[in-house]
Amino acid sequence: MAGQEIVALLWGYVQPGWELALGWLTSPAAWSQFGLLVAAFLLARLVARKVQPLAERFLTPAPGKAGLVAQTQLFLLPVLPLLLPLMAYGFTALGEAFTR
Repeated sequence: MAGQEIVALLWGYVQPGWELALGWLTSPAAWSQFGLLVAAFLLARLVARKVQPLAERFLTPAPGKAGLVAQTQLFLLPVLPLLLPLMAYGFTALGEAFTR
């Protein structure tokens, strides 16, 4: 099989996927999805920046406390960095529900 035949055969396999991807990338639905993701991330970042200090203050146990509540607070304190991605996910879900 010659080099040109191999390239033509490979292009026959690649072309439908390329056309599908190009059609999706140029569709308004794809751009609205992208805009929704960006908006959800920016909103989550803004809200997390305001909520995280309050949550840290709430979850930091008082000095000398060692009960179940203090242990739960100490357990939840390292989870605070997940606030941003969880909020972004939630805002994306809300945006999806709203657009449907």
